[in-house]
Amino acid sequence: MQQVAPLKDKEAARLTEYLEGEPTFTPDRATGWVVGMLAADLAYGTSADDALMDDTRLRAIEDDVIEALGPAAHWYATGDHPLSRFRPPGCGRGWMTLTPATYDLLLAARGNGFDLVLFRTQED
Repeated sequence: MQQVAPLKDKEAARLTEYLEGEPTFTPDRATGWVVGMLAADLAYGTSADDALMDDTRLRAIEDDVIEALGPAAHWYATGDHPLSRFRPPGCGRGWMTLTPATYDLLLAARGNGFDLVLFRTQED
């Protein structure tokens, strides 16, 4: 297995500053992001989207995260939603290159004094 280069900045505040040039979204659009980041396969098929969203444990984690960050949280991502059901029709998966991996998707959120950073890569 090829070693993937680490992110340049690992501190949540610096990653969020890096993402501040990207579009931000509010907690009302955060549904599915945590579930997708924790469990979705970023490089292949989307048939598992419904099963992931029906998983009560994953949804409980996501609900707790969204609640902890609060309604004024700012959410940032380096690409499109990881679950196809939340992307507009005809919109594919697009992510920024952050490491030598084939796909990188970084999700960061700041709110209520908390920082959240979730990072996924898919090697060649």
